[in-house]
Amino acid sequence: MKSALKRHRLLVLALSLGFTSFLLSYRLLGLYVVRRPVLVATRDVEAYTCLKASDIKLAYIPSGGVPADALTSVEQAVGSYSRMPLLKGQIVQSGHVSSRKEEIGLSADLPPETRGMFIPASAARAVGGLLKKGEKVDLICAAKGPAYGQTMVFRDVRVLEVVRDESSREFQGALVLLSPAECELVASSLENCNVYLSLVPRDSGAAFDTSLDGRRLP
Repeated sequence: MKSALKRHRLLVLALSLGFTSFLLSYRLLGLYVVRRPVLVATRDVEAYTCLKASDIKLAYIPSGGVPADALTSVEQAVGSYSRMPLLKGQIVQSGHVSSRKEEIGLSADLPPETRGMFIPASAARAVGGLLKKGEKVDLICAAKGPAYGQTMVFRDVRVLEVVRDESSREFQGALVLLSPAECELVASSLENCNVYLSLVPRDSGAAFDTSLDGRRLP
């Protein structure tokens, strides 16, 4: 028996190596045969876009090609914002999206053809500094100096954010939503006007148009 093993030692060794290679190959092959769900983009998506269910879908790919941080359910991405451009068919990873708006910036929520503009105002001229995010105000620019008595009013202006000093919490002004033309008019008025913010009733549903002089009239 021993002599037979000696004679066929090379054959036994070759068979052992072959079996070991087979097991390793089978294991590696299994990584590509087994498929796992991942999220992929269904279209090209620009950066800072709020993702909808139609922007992404589940796809099944070999597990060996799945990135460690790949998202695996639609719920993980819907309502989040893309932090970078996504290409159609691209696997969506956790670093590609953010659910925190502060990481994306306020511009992600601005309606088209609008601008966010900071209006500096003291608490005494802005409802005592009691403004809240989401409320509406009338923005009143009252001329001073030689043009005293002339007033420009922008009605039903939405407050996007209230700005306070980080240390003292003193009211400094408000970020409001305006059209590009209104921003230009307000900017040209700030140096020569006293600016006031008056609170608009929350249930005010009146629509306002912008006339040529920039005033929103009923």
